[in-house]
Amino acid sequence: MVQYSLSSQENDFEVQFEALPVIDVSDVSDSRKKEIMESVASIDKQQSFISQRINELNTDIDRLTNNADGFDYMVAVSCGVICGLIDSFFVGELDFDEAFKKTNEKINQYVEEKAEEIRTSETVQRAIESAKKKAAKVGKKLSKQDIDRIKKEVTEGVANKFRKYIDEDTKNGTANALRRSIVKLEEHYKLASDNAHKGLKGMNSASHHLDDLAHHPTFWGLIAAIVGEVFRAGVLVDKNGHWHIRWLGFDKSDLKRWLELIIPIIISGIITWLLNVINSKYKEEVDKKIPAPIRKITSALAQAPLAIAILKSVRNVFTNWWGHLVSDMAGSKTSPGAGMGIPGLFVSILKELSSIPPLNYTGLPKFVDELYTQNKYDLRKELALLNELGRQSIPIIIGDVLVRTFYFVRHLITELSNKNDYKDINWRNVIPINNRTIARMMTIETGTFTAIDITDAAIRSAISNAGNVYSPKLYTDFVLRVNFVGIGRFAIAVTSDIAMGINRSLRIKEKMFLKNKYLMLEEAKLYYYQEETWIEAKETTIAMQHLYEVACKAFVFYHQKILELDEEWGLLSNHIENIKANDSEFVEELIELIDL
Repeated sequence: MVQYSLSSQENDFEVQFEALPVIDVSDVSDSRKKEIMESVASIDKQQSFISQRINELNTDIDRLTNNADGFDYMVAVSCGVICGLIDSFFVGELDFDEAFKKTNEKINQYVEEKAEEIRTSETVQRAIESAKKKAAKVGKKLSKQDIDRIKKEVTEGVANKFRKYIDEDTKNGTANALRRSIVKLEEHYKLASDNAHKGLKGMNSASHHLDDLAHHPTFWGLIAAIVGEVFRAGVLVDKNGHWHIRWLGFDKSDLKRWLELIIPIIISGIITWLLNVINSKYKEEVDKKIPAPIRKITSALAQAPLAIAILKSVRNVFTNWWGHLVSDMAGSKTSPGAGMGIPGLFVSILKELSSIPPLNYTGLPKFVDELYTQNKYDLRKELALLNELGRQSIPIIIGDVLVRTFYFVRHLITELSNKNDYKDINWRNVIPINNRTIARMMTIETGTFTAIDITDAAIRSAISNAGNVYSPKLYTDFVLRVNFVGIGRFAIAVTSDIAMGINRSLRIKEKMFLKNKYLMLEEAKLYYYQEETWIEAKETTIAMQHLYEVACKAFVFYHQKILELDEEWGLLSNHIENIKANDSEFVEELIELIDL
């Protein structure tokens, strides 16, 4: 049995049917015919697969074909012009200093709020405990209203004290409130590897946030923090890309933490061992009386103490790790708001990549170190740059939305006009993604935008510098006004368009190859049918010769029977004459019977 499928992209339907052989191969006794029929069935199966693949290729080729017309191009250019004007008059040039100032203020505020939350919680707890002791001395207990009142009074007192620090800093130009917050966070969230860099060559306090992986706001930074907290080992990478593992030693708090993790492991191990003993000793009874789901739940519950302990430990490490990173975001307590903070996500990933061979044998490790230590590119600067790039992305997003919305509306109207019901709409032709037409329109839109943006940047920088092409400021102003997000989006659009064109060519070549293979298989089938015809012709010749022999035998047999009948008729005539002579009436009756 061979399966076939036919599809039509114009009517958007697909029909599948099965072709059954006229003769069952299993009932064919002739080995030659059986071999021919099996070969033809195998070819039919291959052709079925080829037909299915060609249908898939036709769908892909149609998707990868640019069907944009002049109106589509006009709309794409218009959207690019509109977004270019938006970028020129509303986005303007990069203002990194202002962005850094705002980012610095937000991070300082976040650090202060985080510290005040901890300070308020600790102060409220101490106040409640103190009030409970005083009430216990006179034989009383604090009511819920008393506790709520203490929380409210203490919270307001802590907030008032913090506002005083803020007012003094605003008045005197100091940063005592931020310094106080950093100190509080450092006391509350202590990182095991915080001082692991001391004594190691090529590391110092200025770069230890970059060198100590536990200070990275990345997944591997969290792993390094877990290693430091659980195994008391600092994981560091120096400016040359060399790894260092620093053992930190243990104290009483580490012993307590280990016991909190080991005890659940022992409990889970004992429970699992008991379950295994019971299952091995009473396996038949257990399998018979206890359902399989219950057995699985029991085995899972045996691991619950271990899972809970691990999750609790990871949560505690994560909370402590993130809290420490917050304490280092705004600099150190000696230079709050101005010192080096933790590296950003981009620099942290670069640092981690630069420590992997063979990259650690290149100049990348030193470049990353200089980027952080000399150019002061920490988390605050990275966020400031991302903020400016986000501002530059506004016209880019608007352009994407405009072009894709136009494509969606136009093609939806076209589909509705060609279909009788909205249920028959082919949404693959309407959704403005993953097809060559929208890719080409985005290439034109982003290319137009980039051309206008670069032209605007060149004109404005030339005007502001009186056309002095030898002035370095002219080129600085030009770079600051260029929309780098737009250039990146244009590069992505061009790459996507070219990639779709390449994929289309590859699919067309594959389709041609499959069609040629299909025709070759048809030719092979023809040869098999010719062979079968010759076999049938030979069998027909043999059958005709056998028929001739039978016909000859039948003719001889017929001739013999005629002779025998003539002889018997002569004998019968003699008998009739004899009977006629003796009984004429009987002869007449006999003749009448013979005539009947």
